[in-house]
Amino acid sequence: MALPSVPVPTWRSLDEAARQSKVSKRTLQRWINRGLLRRYRIMGDPKAYVDLDEIRKLQEPQPWEP
Repeated sequence: MALPSVPVPTWRSLDEAARQSKVSKRTLQRWINRGLLRRYRIMGDPKAYVDLDEIRKLQEPQPWEP
């Protein structure tokens, strides 16, 4: 009997997410402050986490019109 697949969150600490996505931690903080990126917290853990999938979406090229 096959188990149902459960999506695994791609949460990373801010430091690790910055390193993996090749942006600065400060850029991640700006995106969080502007509401472009969600910050996650785990009870009892002082670190903040972000989702790498959300960062990838922000890094995709967007159409630009002058």
